[in-house]
Amino acid sequence: MMIKRLTTAVIGAVFLLGVGAGYASASPEDGARDAAATATTNGDLAGFFVRMDEHQGLRGQRAAAKAPQLVGDVQRIHTLNPEFVKGTAGAQPGVFSHLAVRADSASGQHASVWLAQAGDGWAIQNISNAIEDVTFTAQGAGAFNEPQIGAWYRLDGERIVALNDAARGAIGSEMTVGAYQERVHRLYGDKLPGSEYAKSGALGGYPGPAPAAVEQGKGDSTAALAIAMLLLGGGLAGYRLRHRLVR
Repeated sequence: MMIKRLTTAVIGAVFLLGVGAGYASASPEDGARDAAATATTNGDLAGFFVRMDEHQGLRGQRAAAKAPQLVGDVQRIHTLNPEFVKGTAGAQPGVFSHLAVRADSASGQHASVWLAQAGDGWAIQNISNAIEDVTFTAQGAGAFNEPQIGAWYRLDGERIVALNDAARGAIGSEMTVGAYQERVHRLYGDKLPGSEYAKSGALGGYPGPAPAAVEQGKGDSTAALAIAMLLLGGGLAGYRLRHRLVR
């Protein structure tokens, strides 16, 4: 198994990484948690945390000392909805992207384990050292991200409330839903899947739904996996995505 860290200004690729067999269960959340739990025992999370030490210039502890554990409930992560960007009547700002659960090491590190459907069950797709997704989602309903700029918001009635610095830099403390829709339509409306921009093969794109099935050698990967985050080109150079992908 290889762990890679990607640090880039603009990414125009889809990362759909199948890891292991899918775990089916009575509910998606239970199946996803069962899948995530394998990473606490097979060395994936321990190795991930050791590499975090190494990246920070610290002497890495032995993987066995990391004793990773899953923390809290599996969360349903939402991302900016292409239909909302398009202006479709009744479309919500956020749409389901993937499931995720937080993991902690014994030495105080944190990670978000991303899970996607694999056949009839769930499998790990990514391990990230950014935990805003599970943190903000666990704080209440309505959280979603604008992956092109790393912003997190919460839908609160007719308002979009900024949750992190990237969001506050984009809209201030809050904005009406209508004004936010105008903003994202202006920025991304001509870059949706099927647009001339997307067809041209220009660097970047919009995080629309992935194909219904992507061959990974171990079952299907679906995704409403906008976790792939097709980042936009023009105007967004400077957004830096830093996470480690497990393959």
